[in-house]
Amino acid sequence: MVSITKQHFLLLSLFTIVLISGPTLAQQPPAEAPGPAAAAAKLGPINVVKILTKAKTFKSFVRLLKTTQLDSNLNNQLGDSNNGITIFAPNDAAFAKLKPGTLGQLTRQEKLQLAQFHIVPVFISRSGFDSVGNPVQTHAGSGDLLQLNVTSTGGGPGGPVSLETGVTNTTLSDTVYMDTHLAIYQVDKVLQPMSIFGAPDRAQSPAPAAAKGKGSKSGDVGDDESGDDGGDDDDGVGGKRSNGAVVVHSSTVVVAVFAGVISVALTCCILI
Repeated sequence: MVSITKQHFLLLSLFTIVLISGPTLAQQPPAEAPGPAAAAAKLGPINVVKILTKAKTFKSFVRLLKTTQLDSNLNNQLGDSNNGITIFAPNDAAFAKLKPGTLGQLTRQEKLQLAQFHIVPVFISRSGFDSVGNPVQTHAGSGDLLQLNVTSTGGGPGGPVSLETGVTNTTLSDTVYMDTHLAIYQVDKVLQPMSIFGAPDRAQSPAPAAAKGKGSKSGDVGDDESGDDGGDDDDGVGGKRSNGAVVVHSSTVVVAVFAGVISVALTCCILI
């Protein structure tokens, strides 16, 4: 009778220890806080279209980027390159200054080149225009018909900056967005390269029937069909995975401890 009482007391004591230590182990916090890489993944990549959409005055330029599929290309380049990007973004008023039907006359390839002509594949800060070399090479390429000259007239980082293409003369009117990798500047005229608009009165000449058909199908890029583009990439997946790993690890520890306790208890019962 005494032997049975000792066994019961031993089992009850061990079982009490498991009940107390089990929830404590299961609630242990992660050993290490998420590092910078995990935090960056949670925030998600920079989305150029989303930045321009939030500014609310670049609907035409956003549609041009989406029509030519440059939106995804820009986001990929920002993620893959260390050089950064500079974008000269014409506002809606700039597109309104074009002759009616100008964009509708352009072929798909010309629209792509026009959009690329507004993008420089390196980051240029506002003060960086003081020392930039001309002509500035854009995503559209190089050559006499694709020259873009950018000139700072001094006066510090906020001083006037002029842009000249051989067809268009304009200035930077505002900074839309700036970080260490991406600069977006507002321009009040569409930058027209000589390769497309170099012919006299190109914008005023009547469009061929085929070009009009293409233009009417894709339409001028003056209307924004995007709504809120880009969306929020932050869904907290990284954090959820980290917490899940902690729970699984804690559960494994509890099971191992419980199995060890049962083994000790059985051993003690046999010895007793």
